[in-house]
Amino acid sequence: MVDHTDLNEFLLDEKILLTPENVPLQPIGSTSEEGNELFSEGVDDENTLHFVGFRFADEEYILEIQLIQEIIMVGHMTYVPHVAEYFEGVINLRGNIVPVINLRLKLGMEAKEKDNDSRIIIMDLNDMVVGFLVDKITKVIRLPKDNIEPPSTSFGEISEEFINGIGRLKEKDGIVGWLNVNKIIETELSAISTDS
Repeated sequence: MVDHTDLNEFLLDEKILLTPENVPLQPIGSTSEEGNELFSEGVDDENTLHFVGFRFADEEYILEIQLIQEIIMVGHMTYVPHVAEYFEGVINLRGNIVPVINLRLKLGMEAKEKDNDSRIIIMDLNDMVVGFLVDKITKVIRLPKDNIEPPSTSFGEISEEFINGIGRLKEKDGIVGWLNVNKIIETELSAISTDS
């Protein structure tokens, strides 16, 4: 697993966030198409949390960077019969079989065709490696703890029970939803473990 205590190990030498296949996502210090700085908030200290942002339609969500092993492009997936609709299949990641869950479908959102922006976020959850299919990676975010509020209601189309908190960004008064991935897949993890 990548040690993300030093973000430079995740961002590599030319300050470009890369997938393992060296596919650049966005350069640090530039702005995204929405005009947001790649590093949105704060400085590195004990009161700052690090996240990777991604989008579903017009809403932006974040996941803890320390749980992320890597971000890969969508390639061949092996179909698995008799599973839930949101279970995309499995991928062979350097000899390891990794289940892939379509977060859109799991969270009850409308299906979307995979395209060139689609990515699979590989995460280590409870000693199990799982991939999450998302629409688009946006940016790496340093977010001060003071800028994170507990959820008081649903965020976008996602129920409050699947949200750890709401992060407030400085640019354009933006907000991001911090997903609780362990809660999202707690039943799937035991089912996948039983079937494997």
